[in-house]
Amino acid sequence: MDVLWILDQTEHKPACVPLGASVGEAARALATNEAAAVLVLDAAGRLAGIVSEDAIATGICAHGASLCVQPARTLMREPPATCSPHESLFSVLRRMTQHGMREIAVVEDRKPIGVITQRQVLSSWLSALAIEEAMRRPLASASRDADADLALSVD
Repeated sequence: MDVLWILDQTEHKPACVPLGASVGEAARALATNEAAAVLVLDAAGRLAGIVSEDAIATGICAHGASLCVQPARTLMREPPATCSPHESLFSVLRRMTQHGMREIAVVEDRKPIGVITQRQVLSSWLSALAIEEAMRRPLASASRDADADLALSVD
């Protein structure tokens, strides 16, 4: 299972703001898009950084409401962590865990196409495991039934 599988399941395009946006504008983009992170883009539309809702919440607790007029760049994680849409979920989750990230930008041809979160990765894995288990269960039952039928016919 790869990152593209998660992106195909999401309804929203990534929340994005320009490099000169304020923290307040980034927070508004997060709320409007119901996102966990906002991508900060340069003038060419390339990913410059990521601002997470955690960074905004922590920043406001530390600096108060005046932080909202500061540049989003002050809270931006740069260089931004990225992954490919064709990268395995295991690889992405390992990187996120190693670097303490809850979200990662998905980039293709140097352009951001989405954001995925640890929660989405884990949820996708659990769903895949549940499907795999459900598919095995009937086969195991059918196999036991066939063995029982064979034992009865031999007696």
